[in-house]
Amino acid sequence: MTPQMIADWQKTFAQKIKEVLAEFKPDIIFCHHLWLLASLVCQLSPVPVYTFCHGTDIRQAKQHPDLLEKYVQHFHKLQHVFALSDFECKRINATYHIPTGKITVIGGGYDPAIFYPPKEHCSAQKAINVVFAGKISAAKGVFDLAKVFTTISKDFPNACLHLVGNASSSARDRLAPYLGNPHIKLYNVADQQQLANLYRRSDIFVLPSYYEGLGLVAIEALACDLRVVSTTIPALQEQLGPKVNDSGIINYVELPRIVNQDVPVEADLPAFHKRLQSSLEQQIQAVKEHKDFPADLHTEITKNSWPHLIKKIRQVIMFP
Repeated sequence: MTPQMIADWQKTFAQKIKEVLAEFKPDIIFCHHLWLLASLVCQLSPVPVYTFCHGTDIRQAKQHPDLLEKYVQHFHKLQHVFALSDFECKRINATYHIPTGKITVIGGGYDPAIFYPPKEHCSAQKAINVVFAGKISAAKGVFDLAKVFTTISKDFPNACLHLVGNASSSARDRLAPYLGNPHIKLYNVADQQQLANLYRRSDIFVLPSYYEGLGLVAIEALACDLRVVSTTIPALQEQLGPKVNDSGIINYVELPRIVNQDVPVEADLPAFHKRLQSSLEQQIQAVKEHKDFPADLHTEITKNSWPHLIKKIRQVIMFP
């Protein structure tokens, strides 16, 4: 974006923000992402502004320090920031110089009306369904996953990988060599309800991403009784806690070295692929042996649902 483009963008959004303030006369304002628009809202708002940090905003700030310095200047006016983890609190403070006393960890939440366990598990199911859901991109580790699963399907011929998400033509081209394998399918779903229905018909969720603010999709999958294989995501580990992390239901795969926020070091990929394969095979074997999803974990996982999240937010909000 050129300086003129940003100036035009600011002018347009400033006008819209003023119109909304005049029409709705809000008591407080919630913003998402600690970035350009939230800073503009802080500049213009006469009422307290609360902002949710999602991690990707910090990544933008790291990738574009020039934009951060020039256009993100009004966070000193923020009433409070809601963060995903203690780790993220430190990054918010270091990146935006927001005092830690204005930051509260609430994690992320899922909708329990959509993501919930199946009424009953089909013990006669022959196929073992492994699901990835998200953007079909290199940063999400999708192409590495497809490569690894090509090897896994030779030893576990009843395992099937479902890659669910929007795929550009270039992403489809990169996946083409693997889609000839009948055990790997690529498609999208219309909405979260359809995704949750797929989860309830599946066994394992995999998140091989090289960067995630939280990895809420993994928590949504756990809420549907799926076993999970995920790359190591500090915020996710912190939110789930030791009872879930040590249950055997979720495996964390150590990441390769990362450059530019979400690009793996090429030399580290063979070892990463082996770790990913080993974790997936471990969970596939657990499904084959009909190991049940521990019933006592449901209580822990529901602590990550919207109702619990809202309670945390209400404890912080100060109405004028």
